[in-house]
Amino acid sequence: MFATALTAAIALLVLAPTAPAHAVPVELIANGGFEAGDRPARWSALQWRGEATHTIDEQARHGGERALRLTGESDDGTAVASQSFSLLIASGPLAITGWWRSSVEEGVGARVVLRWIDGAGEKLSDEPPLTADDPFDWQPFELTATPPEGAAGATLFLEIWECRGDVWFDDISVTQAVEPPPTDAFRLGRTPDVITVGVFDANAAGGRGFGAQGIHDALSGLEGVQSELIADASLGTLAGYDVVILPNVHTWGAGGAPAVLADHPE
Repeated sequence: MFATALTAAIALLVLAPTAPAHAVPVELIANGGFEAGDRPARWSALQWRGEATHTIDEQARHGGERALRLTGESDDGTAVASQSFSLLIASGPLAITGWWRSSVEEGVGARVVLRWIDGAGEKLSDEPPLTADDPFDWQPFELTATPPEGAAGATLFLEIWECRGDVWFDDISVTQAVEPPPTDAFRLGRTPDVITVGVFDANAAGGRGFGAQGIHDALSGLEGVQSELIADASLGTLAGYDVVILPNVHTWGAGGAPAVLADHPE
């Protein structure tokens, strides 16, 4: 019975008509609403400069039951909450949205900073920060940014920067859109005249590996083989090849984000 059901399921997948592909936004951070307990779980929060604190506020919040509050208690009070995450696609833009609020009268006030990191977690570059220096009630913010070459992930910083007062953050979201491949991309049983091979280059994905270039060069000299170096392991990319080679991959970089299969099997 199980074998029959499995065969039927495969037949439906292989023979179903191609449906239009729609980009699927995949969430890259956890606890963006700060609902997980009385600490900013999954976020790293610390006092950076001067006198400053961080708390979870159950009174002043935008959505849900809680929000993050950062408080500056001196003129140089600086507190930072941060969360690092992996990219799904090495070249796909990130969409960052959220809500913030401020009671700061003087000084820099609230800041949102996006930092690009490589496969080892080292800094590559920072995007220009979003800042808000006057008192305001809850209002949305957004930022769209494209990863630089070599980026495997990023760190998002939520800050109160060198001032007295309070700033709040809530309903934070960081997404990257994945375009599901059409069903026809996975048709089985074909016999191609030219075999297409994707050779995963971990270094190009911001990770670390050896041998990709050499394997690609060797395959490129074979008749009936078309080889390409690839820097991500999403299904949309893998569907374009008859064979995929993973040569001596030590760290995956952008190719190893677990959310690709965990949250969106497409």
